[in-house]
Amino acid sequence: MKRNAVYIILLLFLAKANLSIAQPSGKIYEIESEEVNKPKILTLFQNKAGLIFCGTTKGLYRFDGFEFYKYSTSIENPAPITAVFETTDKKLWIGFENGNIGVLDHNKIILQHFEEGFPKKAIKSIIQDEAGNVWIATAGEGVYYFSQNRLYNINQDDGLSDDYVYKLALVSSLGIVAATDKGINICNINNKTKNIRNYSFKDGLPDNIVRCIYAAPDNILWLGMQDAGIATFGPAANIKQVFKTWAFGQVNDIVADKNNVFIATEDSALIRIPNEIISAAQPAFTIDKSVPKINCLLKDREGNIWAAGDNQLLRMGKTEIEKLFTLKKEYADKVHCLYLCSDDYLWFNTLGGAASMKKINGQWEVKNYPLQGMKTSTITSVYEDNRDENIWIGTLGNGVIIFNELTGMQRVIKDNPLLLNSNIISITGKDDNVWIASLEGVVKATVINSKISYTNYTDTSIIGSKYVYHIFTDSKNRVWFATDGNGLILLDNGKFIALNKLKGYIGNVVYKVTEDNSGNIWYTTYDKGLVRFNGTTFKAYSTEQGLSDAEITGLQNAGGNLLILHKNGIDLFSPVTGKISYPEKPQDTFNINTDLNASSKDDKGNVYFIASGNVYRYHSNLSTVLQPSVIIDRVQVLMKDADLTNGITFPYNKNNISFFYTGLFYSQPEKILYQYKLENYSKEWKNTRDRLQNFPRLPPGNYTFKVRVSLNRDFTNAKEASINFTIEKPFWLQPWFVAICIAVFSVIFYIFLKQRDKRVQYLNNLEKDKIRSQLQTLRTQIDPHFLFNSFNTLIAEIENHPDDAVVYVERLSDFYRSIVMQRDKDLISLEEELTLVKDYCFLQQKRYNTGLSLQINISEEQVKNFVVAPFALQLLAENAIKHNAVSKEMPLTIELSINENGYLMATNNINPKIQTAKDSGMGLQNIQQRYSLLCNKPVLIEHNNQYFTVLIPLIKNMI
Repeated sequence: MKRNAVYIILLLFLAKANLSIAQPSGKIYEIESEEVNKPKILTLFQNKAGLIFCGTTKGLYRFDGFEFYKYSTSIENPAPITAVFETTDKKLWIGFENGNIGVLDHNKIILQHFEEGFPKKAIKSIIQDEAGNVWIATAGEGVYYFSQNRLYNINQDDGLSDDYVYKLALVSSLGIVAATDKGINICNINNKTKNIRNYSFKDGLPDNIVRCIYAAPDNILWLGMQDAGIATFGPAANIKQVFKTWAFGQVNDIVADKNNVFIATEDSALIRIPNEIISAAQPAFTIDKSVPKINCLLKDREGNIWAAGDNQLLRMGKTEIEKLFTLKKEYADKVHCLYLCSDDYLWFNTLGGAASMKKINGQWEVKNYPLQGMKTSTITSVYEDNRDENIWIGTLGNGVIIFNELTGMQRVIKDNPLLLNSNIISITGKDDNVWIASLEGVVKATVINSKISYTNYTDTSIIGSKYVYHIFTDSKNRVWFATDGNGLILLDNGKFIALNKLKGYIGNVVYKVTEDNSGNIWYTTYDKGLVRFNGTTFKAYSTEQGLSDAEITGLQNAGGNLLILHKNGIDLFSPVTGKISYPEKPQDTFNINTDLNASSKDDKGNVYFIASGNVYRYHSNLSTVLQPSVIIDRVQVLMKDADLTNGITFPYNKNNISFFYTGLFYSQPEKILYQYKLENYSKEWKNTRDRLQNFPRLPPGNYTFKVRVSLNRDFTNAKEASINFTIEKPFWLQPWFVAICIAVFSVIFYIFLKQRDKRVQYLNNLEKDKIRSQLQTLRTQIDPHFLFNSFNTLIAEIENHPDDAVVYVERLSDFYRSIVMQRDKDLISLEEELTLVKDYCFLQQKRYNTGLSLQINISEEQVKNFVVAPFALQLLAENAIKHNAVSKEMPLTIELSINENGYLMATNNINPKIQTAKDSGMGLQNIQQRYSLLCNKPVLIEHNNQYFTVLIPLIKNMI
């Protein structure tokens, strides 16, 4: 009968309260065990490195987002672990149910030693104060604190209200707060003097039995009680009961973030209430029964909420993305715009009209506003002006409608021909100005005293394009236009500036523009990703830097970070660090509405958007651009655990070393990518998703193993872990052994070197003689027919052009003078060689007139920086003339240039002769032989049906 009465009361309570039963959410991880009695998780703790520790009935486990690792212990028959805490010196304290206290040392639990001995009661909580004292709560002996290597006790004799202490919390403005069977106690130690203040039922607590405490960052204490639910305790000792009636049994644990409070109860699993409405007489709340019974809760540093029950650990994820409302199926896929007005109404388009929604008394209320003459799904944008608070509605084909919600008046703008029956792309504004982008042009509407004046911009040479996707007014009242095809246009002090004319500009198709908190302008593009313009330079961030998609249609400044919306989901970008993270999506289908106007934000930086037919709110205050951390948690030598200490030394025969490391990012552990390298063994970072690297047979030396993590392939400023170690040298590599060897072999080695030097000197002399002989022979191989052709040309010039004959004789004289001067040189400057080939081609041009031309595409700097073998270019020009027809109808062009690989290129077009003369090939062979003696690079020959190219390696001028 009593049970039935309880059920009736509970049903009445649920009917009165605004309650919903949530479906199982998050991801559950289980501690696997072959034992019949599986380990039950009793306490949770996250250390500074980011690892989550689970104190269980079967020992201490570590959880890294993938699996559980059980620590070994030196304690015989250890009791269940009921408390875990890490002190500022990175020592992990472990409290047991039998009163023992241990520490984790090199991945092994050992007992802590106290002169005063251990408590005899269960350890319920461990915490450290700002002075470095470690406080220990017990189930029957009050509170202990460890200071200057001594253990002190505080109990009822010292003023503690009760010796059974459930939980401790640190509040900087108060001190250590202890939750007991008789209220809460605030404890402080001043010069070894114990100061305790008690608060109980007589001071306003709804219940004397306080089982848990959670200290929020704002110094508000959340108290979980045996029978009265939860209460808050403020810095000024003001106590407030949150629930007037409570039917869910004792509270086991509480955690809170900026938006929600999570309550683990004995009877009804997890209860969540919104932080913003705790002042209500009976707050709305939800119950999550994903875990049948929750013993403890944890909020990790990423903002995830963890709940532990039995051998299960549930990660519920962060609440940064909240589903607000589900749109009706008939128009969910046809919503093109979403806009938040100043009174927190969300506006969106419907079939044939618009609608607004607002949460009132915990429920979303929707109002529909049919628009006269509207066709289905023709609204493209909504905007509220700052003066008259009218709603401006942009349409496709019906121009702009001004709507007043209070009066219900609708007015189509007809006094501006550019807006009459026009197609509106977007409407934005600031202060008195409303900017309207249409397919017919851009309009600035100025609203003053309910009167509207218009300025039209239709000249595409000024505005850049009639397709303006977005208009943004920054903090300096400059106006930015995102255009299709002409990039970003700036209107500053009445002057239009096309940014794509600036050096380094990126992205011709721009979708969205915003400003960060430092005044930088950011814009999204069709395929170039996200671009920052700081006033002088442009910098792009795309998929290579971690963006999920390079085509971005949604962009909002969300509390200082940039929220990026695209077809692949959501990215969160930090303008300060350049880092990208990925807000965790809800469990259901999550297809982002990528329409340009389908997102909006409030004055707190929260962003509203549409996905999969639902309206979501992104809470900017709950999210930061976090990056994963990494730890090296184990080192093994020859498959056995070794000491994890920097600077450790291993013998030369223990050189098979394995490193176990873990990247910590509980929100999305599957995204973690590692890079590692072993300095002094390898120089480059290597990518991997493995969490183990083995290095067999390492040679003696000093090494540093480094590993870093990223959520994408951008490892710039990524967090890194490292450990250095040494492999000793074997005895035969020790200095004393080396010294003996040197002494023994020094004489033999000296004799060997002397004999070797004599032989090398002899061979070098022979090689030099050979080179001199070959060069002398090769220098004489210049075609003698050229002299006869030159004399014939000279005779013709004397007969026909006597004046030109004098010039011809001078150039011929210069040419042969150069031959005489350069014949004894191994190398000449490129400038001298070009003068020689110019003279040669001038002499030949007198013979062939316009049929022969020489083009030199070599800079003056290059001419001075290189040397070549003498007569090489002259031989190539001679070969070109010899092997090709040269005439006015079939001109021959010889082109000289230098390529990027340091080769001098001599190229001529191919004009095949009708009758090909026999050729010995001595010209090219001559050049190839000479360069084989002068340098290591070969002479290259390339030819096809059109061009013949010889590539001569250039030699740096060392003078």
